[in-house]
Amino acid sequence: MVFPAFLVSAAFLLFSPFVTCPSHGVIQDVLATICSQTQNQEYCIGLLQSDLRTSSADIPLLSLISLELAIHQADENYQAFVQYKKNSTQKGLSDSFGNSATFYQDMKDKLQADHQLSK
Repeated sequence: MVFPAFLVSAAFLLFSPFVTCPSHGVIQDVLATICSQTQNQEYCIGLLQSDLRTSSADIPLLSLISLELAIHQADENYQAFVQYKKNSTQKGLSDSFGNSATFYQDMKDKLQADHQLSK
């Protein structure tokens, strides 16, 4: 499944004033609000909560967590399309898989640059 991480990041920035409680980190309602802007709210919430740092994260850390999860997903998608291209015997299909791999490599590069700027 392709995860629209940039949507989570954008929604996060929109709702950032309401995201944290100074002593408790991100509250559950805020994750629901952020993730409601994605294509799959339950998946988004589950993905963010899969990182143990989310429960005590402040705004900058939640942003880093989101980027790290997006980088991981982009890398998984990239690896899958590289493998599909390698295994494909049809030129048109192989070309399409190659284009998708290139797209995800570009996405990884951009997300990693964003991550470095967010540190």
